[in-house]
Formats: sequence, C-alpha cells, structure tokens
Amino acid sequence: MENIRIIVQALSAKDVKGITRSFYRPVDKIAVLFAKLVDNVDDNEIQTTLELSANAYSTLRSRLRSKVQNYLIAQADSPKADVLSKLLNIEDIIFTEQPTIALTTLKKLEQELIRFDLSNELTIVYKHLKKLHLNSADYFHYSQLYNRHVAYSLALDKAEDILAKYFREYGLYYTMGDASKKLELTVLYEEMSNVCALYQSHRMFVYFAALQIFHCLFVDESAFDRYKLKPVEDIMAEVEETFAMYPKDGIYAHLKLLFEYIKFEYYLKHEIYTKARLILNEINNKIPSLLIHYENYSFPAQVLVGKLMLKLAGLIDDDPHPDLNLFSNFKIKHCSTPAKVIYYVFRALTCYDAKDYARASKWLFELNNEVSFKENNILQLEVKCLITYIKYVQKDERLSSQSLTSAQRILRIIGAEKVPHLAIFVKMLAILNSDRKRDKVAKLNHQLDLLYAFQPIKFQPTLLIKIDRKALLKTVN
Repeated sequence: MENIRIIVQALSAKDVKGITRSFYRPVDKIAVLFAKLVDNVDDNEIQTTLELSANAYSTLRSRLRSKVQNYLIAQADSPKADVLSKLLNIEDIIFTEQPTIALTTLKKLEQELIRFDLSNELTIVYKHLKKLHLNSADYFHYSQLYNRHVAYSLALDKAEDILAKYFREYGLYYTMGDASKKLELTVLYEEMSNVCALYQSHRMFVYFAALQIFHCLFVDESAFDRYKLKPVEDIMAEVEETFAMYPKDGIYAHLKLLFEYIKFEYYLKHEIYTKARLILNEINNKIPSLLIHYENYSFPAQVLVGKLMLKLAGLIDDDPHPDLNLFSNFKIKHCSTPAKVIYYVFRALTCYDAKDYARASKWLFELNNEVSFKENNILQLEVKCLITYIKYVQKDERLSSQSLTSAQRILRIIGAEKVPHLAIFVKMLAILNSDRKRDKVAKLNHQLDLLYAFQPIKFQPTLLIKIDRKALLKTVN
C-alpha cells in the first residue's frame, strides 16, 4: 500500500481543499497532520509538534489514511455506484421479499446493468433470476442468459488482457527498436481478432478498433489488404457512433480522449498537419493524464514524439515554455519503461529548445539512472549522442569529449552500417570536438547535409533535436 505521505502529495488542490473542510476543527491533531503532510514537513518534526509517541503517531497516520480514502470514494459516487450498491443487497431481497417483489427488483436491476454495460454484474442477476424461475418455463431462458454472460465476461477480460499486452509489446517495438516484436504483435492482433469475432459486442469493437488502427498505421501497413479492413476514417466514425449510443457508459466517457489522440496519430502519419495541429491543441493539456491512465489501451507516450516532429518541421508554435510547464506536477514512476524513455528525452529536448542546457543534460542523466540500456546499444548510443552534443553546446569540453569517446566505442560494437544516421551524428560530434582547424566548417556542413536527409522512423532522438546550423558553425570559427 502507498504511504499516506505519497497519497497526500498526489492529491489535487481541489481534493486538498475538500478534505481540509471535512475536519471537525482545524486544530485537531488529524487536521494538523494533514496540513503538515500537504506542506511535506518531515515526520520527526510533525511528531514533535503534535507531541505524540511513535505508536500514537502511526495510529494517527492510519486514521488519516482511512479518512482520505473515504473522501476519495465518496467523490467517485455516481448513478452507476447506486446500482452497484443495490446489487450488494440482492441476497436480502431474495430471502426477505415476496417472489413477485424480488422478480420485479431483479428485472429493474437487469435493465440498469444493461444500460451501464456491466456484464460481470449481470451474471449475478441472471444467476438469481434462473433460481427464481426453477419451476417455470423461463428457467431455460435465464440459464442461457447466465451461461452466455459468464462466457462473455471471460472473453471480455481476455480481450482487455490482449489489448494491454499488445501495447506493452508495441512500446518496446516502437521505442527500443526491437524488430523481433513485429511477429509477436501480429500474433496478438490475430488473437484479438478471433476473440472479438465470437461476440457482437460494442465494447470489444471499440477495444479492437484502438489496436487495429495502431497495428495498421505503425506495425504492418499491408494488414489493410490482407485482412480486408475498413478504412481508418470509417472505423473511427463507427467508434464515435458507439460512444453516442451509450452516453452513460463510464469507460466510454474516458475513451473519447483516447480516440482523439488516435486521430492525432492518424493525421500525423498521413501528413494532414492542419487537422493534427487542431487535435493537438485540444488534447495538449491532457497529455499527462494520457501517459498515466491510458497505457493499457494504447501507447500514448508517442504523442510526445509527434509534438517534437511537428516542432522540428516548424508546423507548431516553437515557444518551449508551455511544454516546460506541462508536466509541473507529473510523476513518471508508474509508467512503462518505453514511456519513461520518451518522457525524459522530451523533457531534455524541451529544455534544450529553451536554451537551458544544464537542465537538458540533467534530464538525460536521469534517464540513464532510471533505465538500463545494457540490452539496447542503439538506444544507448542515441542518448549518448544527445548528451555529447548538448554538453558541447553548453561549452563543457571535458564531459563532451568523454561522452564522445563512449559514443564511438558503442558505435564500433553496433557497426556503423546498421545505424547510418548515428554514424553521421558521431562523425559530426568528432569534428566539433576535434582540435584540427583545417576544413572544419566544410566537413561539418557536409555531415549536417547528410544528417538532414534522414527522416525519423519510430523513435530516433538524434533526428528530433533541432540543430541550428549557423550557431553551430560559429562555434567552430
């Protein structure tokens, strides 16, 4: 379980205000403890202020934890929660009410659960409806409904598991450049297709749509013809129609943001930049939420790569300051490793754009501490090249030279022919760090021309950094 301090630090300002108002008196010890934790005061100092023994302090922290949890649960109440609370009392209804009343109540619950598409809960209702109709002709009907919903619930769980696993492997494929993952992703795609084909389920259709669009856009473009798929625009239109048909569905209320993001990726892939920019403006402030909450349904960290690509092409506002503030209260620790890699690189390049080279280096060093690149020399070389270049721009010759030596060693291990853009980037860094003056400008210009000929494929950080040719040439003059 999370420590109460971590929970309090993760609360929004609105929740902090609400919990503070819920205390009987602001001078009570539990209220003082909460205020101190909000201010991130040290435990020893709080214990001394409240004049509590170690055991009493531990008990007070436990009481506060329960109070915070109860507040958060209360905020989550909804019409759906009311239906579920009635479902908890279903045994009392069966044993205390007349059969006619019990049947009427169960039929009403059935309608409400269907409205909210709560398949697992429907199995409970059908189990009792089956029992209540044991001596009637409807017994077989409710037995069939029960069996069907049990099977559907298991299939839906399996579909959700496949979806989450697909995007976990996709993150490794996209970020780490693991080409062996392509076959695994295709197997998962076909398994998801088979599971979803078993039922006429709008939920499964929506899940499969998210997987299908990503697979066809970024893994296997030939899938459109091989599987005889509809165009992406038609699939997204059907998803929107599904959302409109189930306006009270709790999951769909959140998945609308997911499919807005997927539209962004679709427009960016097909270079429809006007629409891509419009959607990015709409979802930009929700990107932290995408990264934290939607990894089981997609690979949302890819949106940060899209932003860098649009900036590099001069297609969106070049002002880095909004992006510096975007993640002001964001914590990456619960995200996947591929998402962490993209996040740290994005933060570093945003600081680089703002000419805050010290912080840019800091983000890359944090990335090295957070993620192990032992099994991925190519990505390690990408990061090492960025560090070398930023340290050069920062005029830290010693660290730039040391990092260059390390980059050259990694390049020899990989082989220059396997990573041509990185071989050119390392050559450019070697020219910058060289003491030889002869033809330095011409050599540097040549390497930059070669580098500019490359376009990013998947995640290649060295092709996402904006290099100012004029400013760089001034450094060698």
